[in-house]
Amino acid sequence: MKKLRSNWVIAAFITSSQAAVVYTESVDGEISATNTAPTNVGVLAFGPNDVIGQIGGGLRDYFTFSIPAAFTLDSITLVSGTGQNHFFGIDDQATFSDNPTDLPIATLFSGAPTESADFLETFASGGNQGGTGVTGGFLPTGNYSVLVNEFEAGPFDYTLRFTVVPEPSSALLLSLAGLPLLRRRR
Repeated sequence: MKKLRSNWVIAAFITSSQAAVVYTESVDGEISATNTAPTNVGVLAFGPNDVIGQIGGGLRDYFTFSIPAAFTLDSITLVSGTGQNHFFGIDDQATFSDNPTDLPIATLFSGAPTESADFLETFASGGNQGGTGVTGGFLPTGNYSVLVNEFEAGPFDYTLRFTVVPEPSSALLLSLAGLPLLRRRR
């Protein structure tokens, strides 16, 4: 007999699925260095979405994205990155604030990580450079902007992964919609 599957099915699908590359700086063009005019990488789709860029020598990358209605941003991870002194910040608007205390996450981390912990979980309190924090470990539907910076000479490559999932009420509806498919015919 088949069991009713819910959010863990969605989580298993996301974990096993390939990430969609939504922006690659070397292919799609230079990511903006201006906080008031970030590069728009578009609306993120269900599952993992990667942004691939290059920074260094104090140069900054600013980009913006949207989370569609009925979805949330469940995690942000640095999948790969070279360099030693990374700064990551996220703002809950389509442009990026100059004041780290206005940001949900503003953090500096050192070392050459191969993969980071989830920024949304790790920096729920706002990060070590200020910030207001992230409630519940996710970001709701809306527009967001990101700053990625490296203070060393560089250039350094990075891949950031943004994982989008249905909001809890939508996930429940998806589960319920699948019930007729799970019923056994006799």
